[in-house]
Amino acid sequence: MSLERFKRPQESVVEPVVVTPQVPQKSDQTYTINNLMWAEKWRPKSLNELVGQEAVVSRLRGFVQTKNMPHLLFHGRPGTGKTTAAHALKNDLFGKASDAAFLEMNASDERRLEDIRTTVKSFAENLSLMNVPFKLLCLDEADNMTSASQQALRRIMETASHNVRFILIANEVGKIILPIQSRCSKFSFKQLSSDQIRVFLMRIVQGENILVDESGLAFIIEVCRGDLRQAANILQSCAEMGKTITKETILSVVCEPSIDSVRAVLQKALEGRFLDAMTLLQQQIYDQGLSGQSVLERIYEDLKNMPVSEKTKIEITKCLGQTMTTIFLAPQNDNIQLASFLANLSSLKNNGVMSQVQTQVQPNESGVESKSVQSQTDSKNWFGQRRKE
Repeated sequence: MSLERFKRPQESVVEPVVVTPQVPQKSDQTYTINNLMWAEKWRPKSLNELVGQEAVVSRLRGFVQTKNMPHLLFHGRPGTGKTTAAHALKNDLFGKASDAAFLEMNASDERRLEDIRTTVKSFAENLSLMNVPFKLLCLDEADNMTSASQQALRRIMETASHNVRFILIANEVGKIILPIQSRCSKFSFKQLSSDQIRVFLMRIVQGENILVDESGLAFIIEVCRGDLRQAANILQSCAEMGKTITKETILSVVCEPSIDSVRAVLQKALEGRFLDAMTLLQQQIYDQGLSGQSVLERIYEDLKNMPVSEKTKIEITKCLGQTMTTIFLAPQNDNIQLASFLANLSSLKNNGVMSQVQTQVQPNESGVESKSVQSQTDSKNWFGQRRKE
């Protein structure tokens, strides 16, 4: 009997496989600080770097020194530094390890009731391990939260105040319920002045080594309407064109009607020339892709500088209010509503309201009447001078 079949089979020898590590290919695109938007790149990191808002900065510095603060409510127009102030306060309080004790949420995206009860509540329950005995939770655009979410937040602010301080940021403080407002210290962020915006823009111009002439810088300040974020974005958009930034460069970038074009249209409407006003409106504004609402906003901004009587300004304001309300209800027809606005202004002249404005408060004296005629002449010269500029 053969014993071959009872022999133990030999084990197969497995050759070791040498794996050569793959060296990752270096990407052609590198993400550095130079890739950031200028509004983020040049955002102030400390309270000492904030532009304007001296009263707000002074109070916030006191919180940093005492390492104690109440819940805060920052409110004001967009681009005035509300979110930047919250981040600067965080950096000055916690230093380099600030991210571990700071949570930022955008209430526009996370405004549901379950978001408040989960994310906010879980963050509030964890203790702070910093030398500051509390953490910061920033709710941006808190005025967009639902009423139920604000009611839930009110209760969390009460129970977690020993461990968390809330910073609520809102454009319209009236949309925040009164129980939350009473639990916060309010900080009103005012619109920045032209000089303050100029200081911030010059900081960017010098840091980015770009060329801007005086007319371009002044026009950016005029167009941004106190919004520092928008001013930085306009400056960056114009700088990408690779040439000296002038007023003409900015007009090709921004979707804003020039004040000269708006005044020319308005002059013809006030003179009762409705068809001429509509023709000029089509040529100088609509052909550039601008909206009727933007034109009305420019008229309102320039209303105080118009060389007309107070009664005329009142009538213009009434027409503006009615037109803007209609645009708010039906925004798809803003061009039609602007045509109705110009028609109302022309009817004031044709119905004799404009002449009544100039004679109602004047006695029947030759000296005063000549002054009224001179005022009309000055008005025409003023409009013509603006067009030449």
